[in-house]
Amino acid sequence: MSNSNHRGKLCVVLSGLILSLLSVSAGAAEYMTPEYAKAEFRPKMMVLIPPRAEVIKKKVSSTEQMIEEGAVLEDATALVLKEQFDALGYQLRVLTADEVNADPELQLMVRNFNERYDADLAQVQSKPKDIRKRRFSFGDEARILAARLEADVLVVGRISASGATGGQKTMAFLLGGSSGHAALNLGIVAGDNGDLEGFFAYVNLGMSPDKIA
Repeated sequence: MSNSNHRGKLCVVLSGLILSLLSVSAGAAEYMTPEYAKAEFRPKMMVLIPPRAEVIKKKVSSTEQMIEEGAVLEDATALVLKEQFDALGYQLRVLTADEVNADPELQLMVRNFNERYDADLAQVQSKPKDIRKRRFSFGDEARILAARLEADVLVVGRISASGATGGQKTMAFLLGGSSGHAALNLGIVAGDNGDLEGFFAYVNLGMSPDKIA
């Protein structure tokens, strides 16, 4: 199979995976500030920062990061999220990696914001209820980027997926466990003050390892 055909097939598979994750709303953990939960804060312009994805292929004694698959998953995530937000009546602009890379100043702003966001992500995930008390803010990094993009809100997506191959598949089957998973979380960051207004952590789903092998 040619690289282009493989990439196209993979994009379809991963797009379906993201749709599946988003559709399982009953299994999603949702944490929001009171204003966002009551729709008192309804942004007019939302900008999706290029999502970051990590796809790992697990082997018996090691793991391998799949760079190409991760890039495809990032593209698929952006497309699907655009569709989902549009369906909800929000105006979502997708900021592309090409736009970012073409502008050194914007590239620096995005990098600074991503570093600030990822530095606090583990704490957000460990104490998500603190979002309701406005304990998380991404400060100047968020405000500067939002002002540059003329965004009321920055939408931040992080995706992880893994699948097993070879002997690892057999071991997982024998142990009765899942040999693959996928997870998606979304952050909603206010542009005027950098506060984390909402955080949505979608359930892990079992995923057939041969889909990403």
